[in-house]
Amino acid sequence: MPDLRVVRLWSTRDTLHALASMGRYPRLIRNGLQSLATLHEQLPVLAPRRMRWPQKKKQIDALHRAGSIGFVVEKAVEN
Repeated sequence: MPDLRVVRLWSTRDTLHALASMGRYPRLIRNGLQSLATLHEQLPVLAPRRMRWPQKKKQIDALHRAGSIGFVVEKAVEN
């Protein structure tokens, strides 16, 4: 099996956005989830401690809450 090395990981969708678009919920619940996701994005003051986190910790938090994750891997070159 080839050795793979993770080059980059990133959050592509927040869980709330993912649930709002992929879940088979009634329209009222989907709209509510979408509204919560938008509120969370546009009002970071609702989580004041998170605003002081270093960028790396914010990225890790986003990965933990991700509805999906994008990634790039690289195959190790054999000599």
